[in-house]
Amino acid sequence: MKEKRCAIYTRKSHEEGLDQEYNSLDAQRDACASYIKSQAHEGWTLVKKHYDDGGYSGGNLKRPALQQLLKDIQNDEVDVIVVYKIDRLTRSLMDFSNIIEVLDKAEASFVSVTQHFNTTSSMGRLTLNVLLSFAQFEREITSERIRDKIASSKKKGMWTGGCPHMGYDVVNKKLEINPYEAKQIKIIFERYVALGSVTDLVDDLKQRNITTKRWTSSSGQAMGGKPYQRGALYNLLQNRLYLGEVVYKSNTYPGEHKAIVFKPLWDAVQKQLETNRRRHNELKTKRNTYLLEGLIHDSEGNVMSPTYSTKKGNRRYPYYVSAPLNGKRKVPVGEVPRVPAQAIDDLVRDRMASIMNMNDYKSVDRDLMIKAAQKLTVYNDFVELEIIHSVQNVDCNRLKGNGDTITEHARYTHIRIPATLRKHALILNFINPAGDAVSKVPKLDSTLIKNLALAFKWREGIQSGKFRTLQQIADDEDCTERFIRKVLPFAYLAPDIIESIINGTQPASFDYKKFQEQPIPIAWPAQRIHLGYTA
Repeated sequence: MKEKRCAIYTRKSHEEGLDQEYNSLDAQRDACASYIKSQAHEGWTLVKKHYDDGGYSGGNLKRPALQQLLKDIQNDEVDVIVVYKIDRLTRSLMDFSNIIEVLDKAEASFVSVTQHFNTTSSMGRLTLNVLLSFAQFEREITSERIRDKIASSKKKGMWTGGCPHMGYDVVNKKLEINPYEAKQIKIIFERYVALGSVTDLVDDLKQRNITTKRWTSSSGQAMGGKPYQRGALYNLLQNRLYLGEVVYKSNTYPGEHKAIVFKPLWDAVQKQLETNRRRHNELKTKRNTYLLEGLIHDSEGNVMSPTYSTKKGNRRYPYYVSAPLNGKRKVPVGEVPRVPAQAIDDLVRDRMASIMNMNDYKSVDRDLMIKAAQKLTVYNDFVELEIIHSVQNVDCNRLKGNGDTITEHARYTHIRIPATLRKHALILNFINPAGDAVSKVPKLDSTLIKNLALAFKWREGIQSGKFRTLQQIADDEDCTERFIRKVLPFAYLAPDIIESIINGTQPASFDYKKFQEQPIPIAWPAQRIHLGYTA
């Protein structure tokens, strides 16, 4: 007779009562051990290892003893799991199916001492699934009941438990003001208003020796008493508990406890927090958007300031604008009044990445620009960049053969980059040494890429026989046949042209309008000439 190694698994959702000499886990284990002993004639033997999860919910599988048991089953150390009831193993139907999958792979099984059925038959599995469905239903009902109780208690302003808050003690399940800690809470709020910075407040509280609340957990472990960190202070300064209120979800209710901080001080703190938050977001936006702020000038030597315009969809389009333009000065012919920030930033990033031998031009950030660049001047047909010699790893000779003009000076190197401004589209077109308007910085054109994908989709449909006429494609896509005729030629472009569209390295003059102006040639060399790839 083959021996069957049996492991007993026990679980209890709450820690209450586990410190007793004989608790629920012991009772479950004794019942399971007796059952295994009664099956000794079948070769059942009890493994010595204990698998007990005290204080863990059956709603998930994040239980240390259960995970160890499943691991031992996979390692062929256990043949049978014995539980007092199925819901001790899990209360989730989905989790149970995962456990059964592990058992099936290991050719193992499980037994419930108080619920007898055979899982090898379809009827047995149906019975099991029904029992588990009720167990899961019971768990969900209990969770809903607890949530409803918490919601009702919060609406009455009651404290519903959790970690103790600085400034209060828990007395008979209610919050009572701790005078000593309440004084420290007032100091924290008042000092924040005076300093205006959480970072400065951290240092200030360290000097005053004000620490987090000291308390003892139910297991007897000492907690708290540590210096405040920024995150904890942000939470404390926004905790409406100190205003004598209780928050539940997005609603606020008058609390049973007394307030420590009064409304004028609270409002002053919230106003300062909001001001700092807005200033931080503005600085972050500027830092990410305007690479050349403070460095870029127009041809007259005026500083060009960062600004933006807003179009439909509230999308921002950043620019650098010549300072005198703000005074409504008329711009002389030939002078550049403003440039799109993204285009000029990418141009400079491209050159800086080459100068500093960097693989990714996106790695060029504002801090690097401030260290390495002295000034950038925008003219009508070129851009002049001044690079500082003393910066480590700077080698302007790496740009030789790039079409730029490089002039060495005592402390700086002047790099003249050919560029022209398309005033209607407000996009900088970069000029290569051959004089072709080809962008050296990748610029993905979403319209070109979308049409390319559509064209290949339709071509595949034509080749497979799905579409026999252009009208069929138009009906399928809910568009006009004229649109199909304009887009379908994308599928017959030269491979190198297709690759450039995907990579965003197509000529700056190449856009969807090229396909609308006149038919695209079939021959690939003619396509390259027509689309501006070659002269």
